[in-house]
Amino acid sequence: MTPFSRVLSGVFTGLVIVASQSAWAGSIDKIDSSNWNTDPVNYGMTAKEFIQAESRAFFGDFIDRVGVNQWFHFQGLSDKDDRWVVSPNNDTIYSVSSVNVSEGFELVMPDVGADRFLSIQIGDENHVMPFYLFGGGKYSFTPDQFESEFVGVGIRMGTDGTPEDVKYVIETLQPQYQIIGAKNDAEIERPDLEAMLKVRKALIAEYDRLEDTFGVMVEHTSEVTDWEKFTYVTAGALGLSKEEYAMYLPYAKAGVMGGKCYVATYPPVPAKEFFSITAYGQDKYLMSNESNIVSSGQGALINDDGSFTVHFGGPECQVAGQNYLYTPDNNWSFLMRAYRPDVEAFKAYVLPEIEETSRPVTPENYVVAETDWNFAGQQAQAPINTWTHNDQATKDNQTIIRSNADVVYSLALVDVSEGATLSIPKRENGALQLIHYMDENHLTHGVIYAGESVALTPDDLTDGEYIYILARTQISDDMAETKAAQRSMVIDCGIGQTLPIKGLRRRRGRGFPRQAEYRAPQWQSLRRRRDGGCIKGVRGHFRRCRFQGLLLWRSRGMGRSAATACAIHRIRKRAGFSRKVPDDHLPQSLIVEFENGGFFSLTTYDAESWIAEDNFYIGHKAHAGKQ
Repeated sequence: MTPFSRVLSGVFTGLVIVASQSAWAGSIDKIDSSNWNTDPVNYGMTAKEFIQAESRAFFGDFIDRVGVNQWFHFQGLSDKDDRWVVSPNNDTIYSVSSVNVSEGFELVMPDVGADRFLSIQIGDENHVMPFYLFGGGKYSFTPDQFESEFVGVGIRMGTDGTPEDVKYVIETLQPQYQIIGAKNDAEIERPDLEAMLKVRKALIAEYDRLEDTFGVMVEHTSEVTDWEKFTYVTAGALGLSKEEYAMYLPYAKAGVMGGKCYVATYPPVPAKEFFSITAYGQDKYLMSNESNIVSSGQGALINDDGSFTVHFGGPECQVAGQNYLYTPDNNWSFLMRAYRPDVEAFKAYVLPEIEETSRPVTPENYVVAETDWNFAGQQAQAPINTWTHNDQATKDNQTIIRSNADVVYSLALVDVSEGATLSIPKRENGALQLIHYMDENHLTHGVIYAGESVALTPDDLTDGEYIYILARTQISDDMAETKAAQRSMVIDCGIGQTLPIKGLRRRRGRGFPRQAEYRAPQWQSLRRRRDGGCIKGVRGHFRRCRFQGLLLWRSRGMGRSAATACAIHRIRKRAGFSRKVPDDHLPQSLIVEFENGGFFSLTTYDAESWIAEDNFYIGHKAHAGKQ
């Protein structure tokens, strides 16, 4: 196993620890919180009431689980579903007992040798820590050593986290823990939990703003010098240790998104035992039972200079050969722990800011990468629910991949969380005009034409609350009429919130090698099809050709509408084929509903499907004599 060593050497046998006499829990003097950043009184409790409520709720929880003076042994590292304490560590295996100390007691712990970390922390109802001990042995305590009738005894037993070592701790070491001679009286004062949780929620926001927790944890209430900081720490990290035993640096960054990728490299941590970073949700509880800690005691990957890099985010953010923390919730945070630290060096330690990074594009998330890029691009061009009306396609003006010059495009990103209605006025000259919409999965394809409208809500989508609109207005003989028709389309929507982008690696200009790696094979397979891989259905029916249709997003042509347009590809396979397409490469007949505004055209593109020449397009009017 990974070596752990005790901070204090020797095994204590029959040791009696003597301390000065003091009163019970009422010894906290009145705390004036009126000038604090967040005053707990405004949320239902005084500072003293809240501090003691947190401790008594903690002690009462374990009395309810196993009784007074009895051990509750955790059967492994901390579990996200057992919310017994905020900001639990996942370096050690806990055992906890709520003890009535009014008649004193003895504590017996096994000798674990010099290679395993074992700490004993005793805290009272005022959230001060009169004792923090290391190593096995027999310890005796008298009532006058405590400031309250009940205390919590917390054992942290080091483990390398392997199943074999966890089993050894549970089956061999934990059964040897003993509490002897304590009074069998479990009548502890119970707090108002609803009021306590309301205050805690308000104070955690202040805890997140703390730069450190230095100087907070003390042995007696008379040693507390900053009750405001003490109270915030009680809310966000109950049961911390004094600095010579362990030190902590909390980190929270406003606006961090769950699942989004972040990375940071941390300088060497000045800890003589071990150090760790543990991730928590906004409520300071674990978010997952997997990938929730990076610990030097559990195989953290350390760089040659002693620093270490950590990637944060969803599963796609994990990088082979790098440390990783799973952070699925918005506004997540973490706590760095250093056991037996170099106190002054750790006080000077500065946590670097995490930096947003991008997820690599893989075959599994390729479609998400493409939609993410398009949605993000439109959001950068115009506010939510706002049109971007573009001019006719040219080599220097390409709205989308494989643009055509028969139409002018209009784009928009629409928030349908509260419902949205799309509509197109009737076009008097009968020329084609349509709104084609798709959701964040490039599914739920739908089309409306001039003179039609559609109302949409999230229930109409396969996922998310946003749709991407790709509208096409056929260019008529009168460009002024065309532009007026373009501007006549309506988005009627109550709200427009910014869309959180998923953070996959972005394209740079027209070059996106990683994305193109997965795009190219799909394009090659589709262009060999005589029908060009036309989308076969709309909205719910579209799922029947999901694989084919999803890949059409950019590898084949972004946002092609079902039953509205279909491409026929005749591309010679040999290298260096002529850009001039002979007549025998055009179909001899086309089924086009000209009377309903239908049309056809031929457009040439380069190998990446972009317009590359000035002479790239033949419209059906130019070819009408050959029909």
